[in-house]
Amino acid sequence: MYTIKETSCMLNIPASTLRYYEEQKILPPLKRSAGNQRLFDDHDILLLKVVQCLKKTKMPIEEIRHFIDLYLQGPATVDRRRAL
Repeated sequence: MYTIKETSCMLNIPASTLRYYEEQKILPPLKRSAGNQRLFDDHDILLLKVVQCLKKTKMPIEEIRHFIDLYLQGPATVDRRRAL
């Protein structure tokens, strides 16, 4: 598990952007520490890397959210993801 600071440094994404992604429900609900600190796991890191790639294509945030929703549904959505 990684803190928001560790995740921010690892992916070179500002902590404010990570909070925004959580707010916008781009990521599934994050785990929290006993002190209510956001915790990211390896799956969250993978999703954030996917989001970074999609951002480079200039995909709007609504479409990124939709893409991630489809991604989380599994391989049956590959064709729909490609269409995006």
